[in-house]
Amino acid sequence: NSPLVLLTEGSRLIRRLFFQQNGDQILILPYLLPSLHCGRLIDVLLEGGGRLSFEWTKKTIRRLILYAEQDQELTLKFRSNVRSYRLRHHLKDKGER
Repeated sequence: NSPLVLLTEGSRLIRRLFFQQNGDQILILPYLLPSLHCGRLIDVLLEGGGRLSFEWTKKTIRRLILYAEQDQELTLKFRSNVRSYRLRHHLKDKGER
């Protein structure tokens, strides 16, 4: 057996600390370790197409960008309640709160 199997499985387990996708449901920071109180995850490939990038500070999401390749409905679940957010359809769009 190749040692690359170990690396592949290890990276999959590390990724699950920050992001999990179960069908159309995406869990953000489901198992965040205390030592990782801030950080950034960039260009994670989604099942079914698309990419996701996000950053957090004080264990709270500060920015999340979802690039969809097709029309689909997704559910985002966070560790803590999100009090407000701005939804933009394009980067140049100011969006709505």
